[in-house]
Amino acid sequence: MHTSRRRFLTSTAIFSTGAMLGGTTAVTGAEYERITVGAGETFEKRLNDRETWENKLIDITAQNAEAEIYALANDFTLRNIGFKGRWDTTRRGHFIIAQCTDANATGVIDNIYIGDGAASTEYPNSPNGIFVGSQHAGTLKINNLHVQHVADNAVYGSGPGNGPEHPNPGGGGDVIITNSYARDLQPAAFRVGTDGSRVENCVAVNAHRGGWAYYNNPTYVDCDFSDCQIADIYGGNGSWETDGTATVKNCRYDTSGGNIDGSSAGAPQRTKPEEVEGVPLTAEEAASGGSSGGDNGGGSRDEIDDSGNGIVDTTELLTAETFAHNELTTHYEGETGHFAIDTTGGA
Repeated sequence: MHTSRRRFLTSTAIFSTGAMLGGTTAVTGAEYERITVGAGETFEKRLNDRETWENKLIDITAQNAEAEIYALANDFTLRNIGFKGRWDTTRRGHFIIAQCTDANATGVIDNIYIGDGAASTEYPNSPNGIFVGSQHAGTLKINNLHVQHVADNAVYGSGPGNGPEHPNPGGGGDVIITNSYARDLQPAAFRVGTDGSRVENCVAVNAHRGGWAYYNNPTYVDCDFSDCQIADIYGGNGSWETDGTATVKNCRYDTSGGNIDGSSAGAPQRTKPEEVEGVPLTAEEAASGGSSGGDNGGGSRDEIDDSGNGIVDTTELLTAETFAHNELTTHYEGETGHFAIDTTGGA
């Protein structure tokens, strides 16, 4: 695999933003590593229990380059990750796959840029932004996510709510999405499916559905959803015995469908990513810990070695972070059905 890795340091000072998420503090202007994926190659990173992986810019601008992060672990943190370049194959993969199988565990996904999206506009020939495995039983916190231009979901988080009648029953874990932005999608922007799941202070524009409460009774709070093809907010699935109802609180949208508990608080007010506090606007901004909510770390960068003593090229071939695809299998059943993750091969 011809994948290179370099380290960068932004010219802005490092300081704490004071924004806490799951006991962690975001940092802006931080050193980050650039991982460049070669043409036709796939970069894979798998997190272990209690691992933190942060400040990475993953460059997939080469033709047919792909990258996937497997956060199939308990108490992990994935933070300050920017995907640069479009996913230009037609494989229905996932930029990030996540689940915590321990009911007492928490996974944190914070400050992520997937705004360059994918080349394909035909569902299902495009990746999801974040896919949550059906065996997820803990709590997954997703904050400051930016996804655009994928012919699939920004967050496919309904699998944990799969009912007992489903061939892959869900683990019942919650997915909490905050301060995030999604645009130009197909099935849904923010799709969740357990009673404890929540989407708060998020904006979605031009999806099939902005919010989709596929199962059970998830809650949408302080969101702006607009220009969606089926409905700005939708509750239910019509395919399984376990149906869904969306509870909406102070959300602004024009259209709704299915089972809705609540009503619109008015016309949508926000349509741009910079209108959501903390959302990164570029891959470099995300990797350096910056956001739209303050200094975005957009200054000049210098390549540095591990000691910080000047410029150095640290190109190397990846081996330890490259894994066989047969350790994880996804099962697809179409837009109105589900696909679930089988992790029996270990992760």
